[in-house]
Amino acid sequence: MGAIRDLLDRLFPPLRIRAKLWTWMIVFAIYGAVVGVVIRIEGLPEIPWGSESTVVNGLVLGFFIAFRNNNAYARWWEARKLWGKLLNDTRNFCLKIRALPELEAADRAEVGRLLIAFAWTLLNHLRLRQNLDEPERGLPRSSTTHAPTRVAGELIAALGRLRAIGRLDGFSLLWLDAETRGLMEVCGACERIRNTPLSSSYRALLRHGIAIYLAIAPFYLMEDVDVGFSGLPMFLMAAYFLLGIELVAEEIEEPFGPGGDNLPIEKYCSTIETSTREILGLEASTPPTVEHAPGTGP
Repeated sequence: MGAIRDLLDRLFPPLRIRAKLWTWMIVFAIYGAVVGVVIRIEGLPEIPWGSESTVVNGLVLGFFIAFRNNNAYARWWEARKLWGKLLNDTRNFCLKIRALPELEAADRAEVGRLLIAFAWTLLNHLRLRQNLDEPERGLPRSSTTHAPTRVAGELIAALGRLRAIGRLDGFSLLWLDAETRGLMEVCGACERIRNTPLSSSYRALLRHGIAIYLAIAPFYLMEDVDVGFSGLPMFLMAAYFLLGIELVAEEIEEPFGPGGDNLPIEKYCSTIETSTREILGLEASTPPTVEHAPGTGP
């Protein structure tokens, strides 16, 4: 049974959007059934342009669906690469800090604390939750609008203090410069993705096309007396894939949300925290609890 269940999970993996999708499927199943009843009772005449409209709508929808999904996935993948860069930059930063013999354990702990704080603060910033976990990271709450800038500024100030007391020289600061700048470069790129949504006109045109297609499809799929209600499964199959693709695109075009198809940023932040503590030899701590939307996970 376990092998069969595993095979079924591979063939039919669970949909994260199933709640929204099945709600719409119920709506269109009722609509299709009502259209079928009306056709039977009223004896509506055959639509002469039914087949032609299918071809035209298919071409138009195919273009918009391809454009929408390609751009939505491009946003999701770019965001994933940015968080991968943040993880790599943090690890490289920690490796360089560990290699500097003049630094004391307290100095490394301070740098590590700020690197961990930056990751969690960036998560909260991208989800528009200000300063949610800062007390757990050892940072006081602040009214600063752009929290990642403040944390990055504290990191740069800490390096400046180490330079002033002679534990870092100019070459060491230059050696750390690429990773230090990388923090805000990742932050800025993530903000660009979050603050530049796909054009609402493209989204509207695609949804208009789907709505028109699904509104008229039952009429020419069930108008034939011999076909009748047997055309309803074909209509529901078309609705299932059209609506499913649109709902998936809607999820992944905003990659920083808490939904199941969004990026698991909590996992990335936990990995950054674990790597930082391991490389710098810091004490382990319990990862902060980050709020999730109901019914979603990391």
